[in-house]
Amino acid sequence: METVYVRRLRKHYDGLCALDDVSFSVAPGEVFGLVGPKGSGKTTTMEILQGRRARCGGEVSVLGADPAVAARVHRERIGVVPQETEHDGSSTPRRLVRHRAATRARPRPVDEVLEMVGLAAKRDARIETLSLGERRCVDLAVALIGAPELLLLDEPTTAFDPASRRNVGVVIEELGTRGTTVVLTTNRVAEARQFADRVGVLSAGEMIAVGAPDELADRSGSERRIIRFTLPEHVPGCDLPDAGHLLTIGLDRIVELRSASPARDLEWLNRWARERDVLLEDLTLAPPSFEDAYLELIGQA
Repeated sequence: METVYVRRLRKHYDGLCALDDVSFSVAPGEVFGLVGPKGSGKTTTMEILQGRRARCGGEVSVLGADPAVAARVHRERIGVVPQETEHDGSSTPRRLVRHRAATRARPRPVDEVLEMVGLAAKRDARIETLSLGERRCVDLAVALIGAPELLLLDEPTTAFDPASRRNVGVVIEELGTRGTTVVLTTNRVAEARQFADRVGVLSAGEMIAVGAPDELADRSGSERRIIRFTLPEHVPGCDLPDAGHLLTIGLDRIVELRSASPARDLEWLNRWARERDVLLEDLTLAPPSFEDAYLELIGQA
């Protein structure tokens, strides 16, 4: 049985369509990402899964029950990190998580959970002194303390720095190994690719694609390719040719150029390198990325 089952879900607000015939399912232990631009219906979907918002039509089952009528004991099997929360600034992470643990039948050890989300050193700090990213970690700790079977994360890495975002990825991966099912929303395509086993792409309230990120990239049929190489240390990035292409240079000096005409672009890139006696190390031509497929899907929608 699927942990989450959604069939032809519909939601309207004052005649405006927020969700239109949305269908997807999530298997036990799977990490599923709802990805889409702001206003695409991600948060509305999550609130319906939590039972916080009524739907206008369709079928929804979460852990075998309809969340609209599920009892409290059923809701306690679900951990939730909403998009926005407010905490008592004078409290501390340890005190807040301990308070939530007292309401759960089989809570995890408080200090273990705080360690898991990277708050061990700040466990006794006043919440008002924490950064926005650290406060989101408090939200995550509160959601995890009850050892949920299903974790719902709505934009979980908002305000996170790269290190904190990586830590959340480690937490999600660890939860997967324990058999916890995770559903998360994000408008960061790279984050969906990093965290999720499968994704559902939402646009204007419609589910326009469902599948593994690499599968959606392969399925896109795009002619676009990624030319990738390592820029030698002695060559400044500003010397690279500018031909109106989407070109990025990473901290490790790996250059990526997204090309709709790879044969032509390889020709002028090699000509540029020969004229300057530059060796293009590790030169590769890769198929479309999930980001390319996502942008095409959103554009078509």
